[in-house]
Amino acid sequence: DGMFRHRLNPDTLTIQRVPEGHWEGVLKDLITRHVAETDSRYAAMLLHEWEATIKRVWFVVPKEYVKYLPSPLPALEEAKRA
Repeated sequence: DGMFRHRLNPDTLTIQRVPEGHWEGVLKDLITRHVAETDSRYAAMLLHEWEATIKRVWFVVPKEYVKYLPSPLPALEEAKRA
């Protein structure tokens, strides 16, 4: 319904679409592994329709955890430079 962003507390959470590159690869690998281990038809459909899937997924991280991520979030890096 387009309300997901409005239902989160921006004081405690960082939210953005899944960035291309590292994090998109991590997500795709996790779903691929899930399909292999569970034979999930839904997860297989997500992979089959990857271009549409990735546009609907949000990357949500507690703000206090962002500094521990093994790869930075591009939107946060841009915000630091601005």
